[in-house]
Amino acid sequence: MKYTVVLFVLLSLGTSAQKKNADKAKFLVVWKAFRENIRVRNLTAASQFLNFPLFTAKADDDKYGFLPADKLKLAEFQEYKLDIFNDEVIRILPKLGEDNLSEIDGDEDSYYTALKKLTLPGSKLYEVYAEYKQVGRSTESFFGFVFGKVKGGNYRVIAYYGKWPVR
Repeated sequence: MKYTVVLFVLLSLGTSAQKKNADKAKFLVVWKAFRENIRVRNLTAASQFLNFPLFTAKADDDKYGFLPADKLKLAEFQEYKLDIFNDEVIRILPKLGEDNLSEIDGDEDSYYTALKKLTLPGSKLYEVYAEYKQVGRSTESFFGFVFGKVKGGNYRVIAYYGKWPVR
């Protein structure tokens, strides 16, 4: 009986690790396709990896800290597409690899905790974040895309943020 319990525990741990690896592999397929579509400037195809409504800002709430804000609806997307897929995103994002990704449990801070509620239970969030010098300026800027596993079991961009608001 004791050996049966040990075997069950070991098999359970192996299954959990396999699920985690399969989940990350599923995300990496999306990440590579998203990057490639941006690299070749196929923004229509890249847009297929967005989940709507898409959060496009981080708002500072005095009580809760930073929270996802400024939900962009699918019907509004065409108007703001080039603000999200701006020149810097198109130039920088395709050069970013797996080492530029962060795996997020979702309880790190209020922003990620709120985003985690939009995803399937047990899944991770993934974020790509980049800082860069602005061309012709002495200041720096940044952008980030947060991916989550949503209804249907696919990874999608659930939030985007940058130094400047989308709208």
